[in-house]
Amino acid sequence: MRISGKAYKSIFNLFLIFTTAGFLWYVMQPKNLVSDKLKNNIQSSQSSEIPFTELSYRLDYSNHDPLTIENISLFGEEEKWHGSGFFDKDLYSEYPTSLNLAGSGKNNIVVTKNVALNLSKILNFDLALYYKSNPTYLEKGELFFLDNNKNKTSFVLPKLDGGWNFIDIPKEQFNNQENFNWAAISSAEFSFTPRPLTSIALNLGSLRGQAGQIVHNDWNSVNKKMLLLDKRNGEIGLLVRNISGAVATIKKITSVTNFIFQCSYRPLSTSAGGIFFRGNYENGQGYYFTLGGINSNGWQLYKIGQKGTETLAKGNINNFKFQFQDKYHLKIETKMNNIKTYFSNDGEKYVLLTSVNDNEFTSGGVGVAVSPAGVSLFNDFIFNQ
Repeated sequence: MRISGKAYKSIFNLFLIFTTAGFLWYVMQPKNLVSDKLKNNIQSSQSSEIPFTELSYRLDYSNHDPLTIENISLFGEEEKWHGSGFFDKDLYSEYPTSLNLAGSGKNNIVVTKNVALNLSKILNFDLALYYKSNPTYLEKGELFFLDNNKNKTSFVLPKLDGGWNFIDIPKEQFNNQENFNWAAISSAEFSFTPRPLTSIALNLGSLRGQAGQIVHNDWNSVNKKMLLLDKRNGEIGLLVRNISGAVATIKKITSVTNFIFQCSYRPLSTSAGGIFFRGNYENGQGYYFTLGGINSNGWQLYKIGQKGTETLAKGNINNFKFQFQDKYHLKIETKMNNIKTYFSNDGEKYVLLTSVNDNEFTSGGVGVAVSPAGVSLFNDFIFNQ
């Protein structure tokens, strides 16, 4: 079949139209400047840090204003709480006891303690409470303070979950009576009301006051409730507890390789605690040098890496046991692949515990670690490159 010149012209015009349209469609599409071949070789984006370049760093909480930290109660047997309850030696947030309370029916469970406190500089309270019953059985829980003139302030506790609850209580959310005086607190009180035809049981573990979240300016952690300042025997330090996270690192010290790092350690539980180094606080990978908890004499150097947890060295300090609240000193030294760990019970004479070589982690942050269910007190942080 023969095509006329007029038909040829029509076909040619259609060809130009489709070609032009196709070209315009192509040039208007968003282009990826990286070829598919190169794209397959690019790794997913990862976070990075600027290495810490200063030669030394010190962090010490002992000079903080003592009015900004208050251990209102650790619920120990020596504390004179009045009401129906008993001190529980089997379940506690911090060694050695908690205060167990139980009741049924629509009757208030009330315990009180006489105190003489100035809480004028306190901005937040931290309550550790273990709840044993069905959460729906508790109608109301309250914390009260009374001043020297019997004026009262109160805070209604939020809904409790089973197990340990670590409750942050902002001071501004208390309901104060007129003329209430935070500088002259005379007593603390807890009240719990079960619903009718139900019973509840709970343990009070600790109640502290803080002048805001001071420590979070200094430390990285996956859970801010891990870290508090603590005033014990007149000395202020960093209290670290394992709550959905085992480690915390000093914010300022990042991506360090060869260094000496030391700190003091006081065991407040039977779980281990110690130094975390060349590590990542977000995933817990890095090296750990820990001492045993109360009544232990063991130590351990291990890492959490690509293969999970691996022990690099461990041992015991003969004729010795770690005691509740006593101060000990840990030190680590890293140089390329070599790691050395030291122990001292006076902060002056250090004993070399082990020297090992490992190269899985060559740099990272430094800080502290506590084992599951652990609570430890740290201070006197000294870092040198």
